[in-house]
Amino acid sequence: MYSKIIICGRLGRDPEMAYTKGGDNYATLAVAVNDKRKGEEETTWYRVTCWRKQAAFVTEYLNKGSTVLVDGRLKVSEYTNKQGEKKFSLDIDANTVQAIGSKNENNQSPF
Repeated sequence: MYSKIIICGRLGRDPEMAYTKGGDNYATLAVAVNDKRKGEEETTWYRVTCWRKQAAFVTEYLNKGSTVLVDGRLKVSEYTNKQGEKKFSLDIDANTVQAIGSKNENNQSPF
């Protein structure tokens, strides 16, 4: 089985680049997706990980507030916070991350 998700949202912080022990680069993004229903707005946060060339692109060209379209695989993780409460995290292993917006937003993809 395979799960697929496509989201469109804004970065809540600048992308962060890191490296695996094997030397592969990856970047993590915090993407906020707003949903307005019955006059109320609800925000869902996703933790997105992208790899290699895609990671290099997002760290070079995107920043906090950039609008992105993410296509990837959804994973749900359970954890316990500092207060001892069970929480869930929505994680996406990205296949593609596409910048959306005008040149004024500095979101243009070089690809």
